[in-house]
Amino acid sequence: MNERLLSVRNTRLAPIVELFDQGLSFRLMLSWGMLPPLATMNKFLACGRDDTDAQDGLVEWEPVALTRPEYDRLVRDLRQRGHYVERNSLPRGTSAPSYECWFASQLAKRAAKHGSRKDRTRSLA
Repeated sequence: MNERLLSVRNTRLAPIVELFDQGLSFRLMLSWGMLPPLATMNKFLACGRDDTDAQDGLVEWEPVALTRPEYDRLVRDLRQRGHYVERNSLPRGTSAPSYECWFASQLAKRAAKHGSRKDRTRSLA
């Protein structure tokens, strides 16, 4: 377990930004350029763990919830690191999905997009 992730108390976002370099779910979000709505992200951050490709296979953090200004700052920090990221927005009055549902819907969108490319390639042949 990375002690730095657990020991930084006075800069709450530093550990979260670092998670994007370690956790597989966080790295997928970066590769998609899409972050979940704030309430969904907070549900994920509350779990305190994510898979990683490191030797122990797990990155852990102290469960946390971000405020809107903190989430805005996280997005700015990720962009300053060279990542293009947007937040998935919800229509007004819509409740935020669980992280699992949001993640699955993002995977499905990518699969559909890649599937349609394959179909177009076959039709051109």
